[in-house]
Amino acid sequence: MRRHIAIILGSDENAYGCARMLYELEAERSLVLCAKALPATSHSGILERRVIPELDSPSVFRRTLEHTFKSLKNVAERITVIPCSDYYAELLIKNRALCEKYVSNPIPTERCYERFSTKAAFKRLCEELEISHPKTEIIIPSAELGQKKERSFPLVLKPSNSNSFEYLHSKIENKRKVYICENDGELQKALEDFALEGYNLPAVIQEYIGGDERSYRVVNAYCDREGRARIVGVGRPLLEYKNHAMIGNYAAVRSVKDRKLCDIAARILEKIGYVGFANFDVKIAPETNDYVFLELNPRQGRSSYYVRASGENLMGAMYEDAVLDKEYTGLRYAEEDGVWINEPIGVIRREMNERGLPSDDLDGVSAVRALSLGYDFNIPRAFTLIRRNLGAYTRKI
Repeated sequence: MRRHIAIILGSDENAYGCARMLYELEAERSLVLCAKALPATSHSGILERRVIPELDSPSVFRRTLEHTFKSLKNVAERITVIPCSDYYAELLIKNRALCEKYVSNPIPTERCYERFSTKAAFKRLCEELEISHPKTEIIIPSAELGQKKERSFPLVLKPSNSNSFEYLHSKIENKRKVYICENDGELQKALEDFALEGYNLPAVIQEYIGGDERSYRVVNAYCDREGRARIVGVGRPLLEYKNHAMIGNYAAVRSVKDRKLCDIAARILEKIGYVGFANFDVKIAPETNDYVFLELNPRQGRSSYYVRASGENLMGAMYEDAVLDKEYTGLRYAEEDGVWINEPIGVIRREMNERGLPSDDLDGVSAVRALSLGYDFNIPRAFTLIRRNLGAYTRKI
């Protein structure tokens, strides 16, 4: 019997990065469950992938989870389950009672999740903890359509919960996580797109915090079964994706030493009794140099492999807690200098130069990539990744 098997929910680069970090720890294959097969996890020798149509349906998700747990209870001594999207994380939280019968890693309670799951809830949390947060207005898109109000542009429009089933399955034209509206015309067009597709759940209009990629920070953390932060690491994005499908995600991140930000993030998580992996999006206000917290997500970030570039293994914190039962020895900072990239280095340099970003941020450190050709090598996988890499040179990211 195996000591441990990890169930990873999703099939993107985040999922593959988790599987790779776990394989480096124990040389065992993870089980990947997904609704759609993506190239990042194709033809891999370090994971088993099962495609479950409509896995994002709550009933199919629960049924699949229960069946998988029962089939694995005699295969491994410990089972852990790791969501790689906010939506899967939300479904997992709603099925926490089922998970507790089989799973050894901690899952947040619904009560804890509700404290930050929507933009309005996160705003209240920040106010309670006296954490800087953008000025936020809660709206209903159809009610706001055509209304002329005094507003400062640019501003940010986004659904209150971009990971709700309704938003993920809506047919909104050019749908994205975040809309940057430069004027009222762009705001009205986005609101009209929402209304045309019948999406009428709450949305938020937020103050836009100025600055390019260099003003953003990403924070990834793991809190153990007792709600204590075991590891926290800060990344400074070097390049953001600009195409509609990927906007809000990063193509390159440099790990940085910032214990002040790490400690603030750990304090927030411990204050609300959070457990498991967590990810913060933060921006540094250009006028004040203050940290402005944009959101908290109940899973490790899509770009969280930058923690590996710092020399730490984010999955290792969970492994020590939920598999090895290692005692808590204090907060560990992932702060060694390193760079994670999600596209070929030549593409990253090209895009940074074209956008006027300093590509010398890539110099002096070795870049790591979860989807490197030399790792997990076989001919079909190499063909898949080479085709992906070549495509990156012919398109704008």
